[in-house]
Amino acid sequence: MKKIYASMLAFGVVFGASAQVALQQVQQIKMQANQNTVAFEQPVSNPSVAATGDTINGLYYDFSDASDWTFGNVGTATGSWVVGTTVPSGDFPIAGILSTTAANGFALYDSDLICGSADNAFIQLANPVNLTGQGSVALKFQQFYRKFNDQTFLEVSIDGTNWTSFEVNASVAGNASTTNPLVTQVNISSVAANQAQVWIRFRFMGACDYSWMVDDVAFVEAASSDLELTDVWHGDIIGAFEYQQIPLAQIQEVMIGATCTNAGGDAQTNAVYTFDISDGSTSVASGTFPAGNTNIVSQTADTTWYSTGFTPSATGTYTVTVSVASDQVDEVLGNNDGESIFKITENIYAHDDEDNIEFQISGGNVTGTTTANEFKAALYYEVFADATLTAVQVAFGASTTTASCIIEVYDVVADQTLSNPIVTEVYDLVSGDVPTGGAINLVNILIDGGSGILLEAGGTYLISIGNTGEGESLTILASDGDADRARLGYGPFGAGGAIDWYTGYTASPIIRANFDPSVGIQENEDVASVSIYPNPTSDNVNINFVSKENQNVSINVISVDGSLVFSKQLNTKVGQASRTSVDVSNLSAGIYMVQLMGEKSSLTQRIVVQ
Repeated sequence: MKKIYASMLAFGVVFGASAQVALQQVQQIKMQANQNTVAFEQPVSNPSVAATGDTINGLYYDFSDASDWTFGNVGTATGSWVVGTTVPSGDFPIAGILSTTAANGFALYDSDLICGSADNAFIQLANPVNLTGQGSVALKFQQFYRKFNDQTFLEVSIDGTNWTSFEVNASVAGNASTTNPLVTQVNISSVAANQAQVWIRFRFMGACDYSWMVDDVAFVEAASSDLELTDVWHGDIIGAFEYQQIPLAQIQEVMIGATCTNAGGDAQTNAVYTFDISDGSTSVASGTFPAGNTNIVSQTADTTWYSTGFTPSATGTYTVTVSVASDQVDEVLGNNDGESIFKITENIYAHDDEDNIEFQISGGNVTGTTTANEFKAALYYEVFADATLTAVQVAFGASTTTASCIIEVYDVVADQTLSNPIVTEVYDLVSGDVPTGGAINLVNILIDGGSGILLEAGGTYLISIGNTGEGESLTILASDGDADRARLGYGPFGAGGAIDWYTGYTASPIIRANFDPSVGIQENEDVASVSIYPNPTSDNVNINFVSKENQNVSINVISVDGSLVFSKQLNTKVGQASRTSVDVSNLSAGIYMVQLMGEKSSLTQRIVVQ
């Protein structure tokens, strides 16, 4: 199914390392990320390549002596690492590293401060070390790092000219940080073991990114046998999408994905994954499957997918647990298993991990655009059984200042250019929609007044939220670590400010599909079961309600300047279902308020006349 997006996603990747983005656009995106990051953002710790043992021959460097290191660039880059106690100081600085010997000095590459040319700079051990007789070697160091579009490498050479690269921090998502400090160990035995001269260097490659700090570097004895489980998934992130909440009517067979990495020096043969699926305390499925790679050599990984044959049949929380073992005896225990959790619901379909909501993403321009829908955040949803989408459930970020937003739904199969939404709803934010502090407020934005729209089986749909051109900020709470790239972003993120759809994001905003048939029911003291649709409209708007009293109910349509453009009074009986239709075809395009006024209270909903 996912292959249908190939032609459509010629849009580009906005957060990929290879993206060529003008520097002013880089700064704009970073500005949004930082303005939209809230206090309860948690750092993301990248999995390290584990190594254990003592420091080899006292080979330890705390950066108290800068002459231990040399500095340079690859190609035409001109930036430079610095050694000292200076902390990052660009436009978007991160804190200084809290390493063990930070007071003595550390290495810093401040791409954010340099910001003006491409980065490809290294800091290199000035003199080689002798590792003769050391059959298994790792490099251990402390680091603090925040990622944007860059890559960071530990590189090893036995001649000072030819280098083998080990990428570190590859799993850190854009705009996320490691812990401070993060102790990282990389097994370099494949290059350095038993070598009489070994150089190492740290290399930063990017352009106008954040910063990387390194300290307390040591050569240590590495494990010969260490097979580490690094990722577990409960859905197909390659050919489809993985969801964190799935309506029971949309559930499919659980497909497990698992990745293990050989972090030791010796090859790992005949690795086997063991899995268990539980719905709380009860196991509902279990088994084993072999790794696709039967001979995993040092510093390489295996990813294997397995169809379990199990399809959940009841709502609840399910936990997929996976462990890995090989023919070799593992010397490092505690890194051989992992888990992935998902929920089966009655009506909610979600990508976000509601237990790990960490930050906000931008759904609208924070710099004050007055162009409606210039910025959008969106998520894909696959539909396996016919379902009526009655609402889109969102959670606004605390930085939101806009008074309204636009919800759109696209049929991806029929509209691969994403240019003709099948649903457009304008929503007015009300008191309580925008949270304070660390609260999460779920808001259901009704589709067609709660009547909804049918999403057909076999279809894939994109649900987006965007700005209304009020020049205010729209942000959505999100979780990180979504590997299936289900999110799209729309905005001026391309070279030269090109406005289009872009992919490559790993954060999942709280933009959920809600299939609850009762979600559209509105009421107050006088009326219940209120629905006002279609919205937007160009000809007629239908108003349905049930009266709670024997009373006269006034139906008023009011323009944004307060003018009464339509009024009608209905004589209703208690429990009586009432319906009226208002012809708005003669009204100027714009925003209007529909007011239902009973004897005790009133209910108002905004509509858009096109």
